[in-house]
Amino acid sequence: MYRIKNFNSINEKIDAIIDIVKKDKIFKNKEWKSIKISIANTKFSLIPEEFFNSKKLNLYLNKTSSYSTKSDIINFCFHKNLKLYNIYAVEKKLFSWCKKSFKNMSLFHESSALINGFYKINESKGTVFYIYFDLQVFHILIFKNKKLLYYNFFLIEKNKFLKYIFLVINELKIDRNNIKLVISGKDLKNFNSKLKEYFKSVSIYKTNDFTIKTKESNTISLLFNHYL
Repeated sequence: MYRIKNFNSINEKIDAIIDIVKKDKIFKNKEWKSIKISIANTKFSLIPEEFFNSKKLNLYLNKTSSYSTKSDIINFCFHKNLKLYNIYAVEKKLFSWCKKSFKNMSLFHESSALINGFYKINESKGTVFYIYFDLQVFHILIFKNKKLLYYNFFLIEKNKFLKYIFLVINELKIDRNNIKLVISGKDLKNFNSKLKEYFKSVSIYKTNDFTIKTKESNTISLLFNHYL
């Protein structure tokens, strides 16, 4: 799994991907059964099923993101168990290049992957506060009675990450003393010790994001990080 980030233009982004594909022997295998590409950006919106209309996709992103009708294309993912849609945009050039370059390619937004992943491991009927720490951002997912109550991500700025966590807690009027906090991702030792100063219940869920299992060598995932 690769993380592609820090670009000044869409062409630079595509050039970086092409460079990886040419140099990495893994990509030279032409027998991939499937390729999954995860898009990570701020051009997304979560809409309850009852308010979703496939003919009004522009409406969901126009006022809430930097979505551009000229340069972006809209796609969506339906979370059946949670009865909500994730509407997201991706650059037309990037989408076209991926479709042309990879057979059996499927595209999804990183938020959908995280929502599905934590939904599957969540067995609590109470309020569970999941935090996934990435390289530059951290994601907050809150489930209550097996339903998604909240999702968003924020930049990691030293100890300022605590400010965002408490902001969400206060906004949703959640009792901090009754929160079950589960953290995952990177540099967990540092975050874990800091969070335990403020929360009674903090546990770690260990993931293995960057391991390619030999028994699953017919599937490969690309994670394109481009926070804009």
